[in-house]
Amino acid sequence: MEEGALKQAVEKGMASSEYTSLLTTLCSELKTSLGLREGVTPPRGQLDEVAFQMELRGVLMELQCPHLSLTMDLTLLTSSPSNRLLVLDYLVSEVLATRLSAVRKDKEETMDVNGEEVWPIQ
Repeated sequence: MEEGALKQAVEKGMASSEYTSLLTTLCSELKTSLGLREGVTPPRGQLDEVAFQMELRGVLMELQCPHLSLTMDLTLLTSSPSNRLLVLDYLVSEVLATRLSAVRKDKEETMDVNGEEVWPIQ
């Protein structure tokens, strides 16, 4: 997503399918890689928006998100562009941390035999 498109999606918030799709993708990756119980389903209309926000809040709570404005009050979660950007920033940071941990774990599982890196047999 280009910077201009991202800015526009954040401005529109829940009315932007790009914004909700990005949140869904990030949450899906975290659910898979961390084995989370919570997940999000993309909204298909205004009635689904509240359910989406509740699911998103559940993911953030399961991740122990330190931003109280995102976990304490459902109405604040996506109410302002700054909060919507904070949600994206937090989820992207968590995805990056998860990916880095996976790479580090893979490197730790390698063995050094006579100065050569050897991948273990699984």
